[in-house]
Amino acid sequence: MKLQLIFICVALFIFVNAKQESKERSLEEFASQETERCPGKYDNCRRSSCCKGLKCRCNYEGWFEYKCKCK
Repeated sequence: MKLQLIFICVALFIFVNAKQESKERSLEEFASQETERCPGKYDNCRRSSCCKGLKCRCNYEGWFEYKCKCK
């Protein structure tokens, strides 16, 4: 019984660790693609959507200028 419990704990640890690595990798890929897809795509985003599919929003820069800012 104790041996089974140890195996279950090890399996859960491996699964959680693999999931975190996958999430970190996808965040790195997003950051590299962000510079290609987000800024400049909707420079004047006031009347258009701002970088669809990305966590971006339209920010007021001053003098009636709006720019797309991504996290």
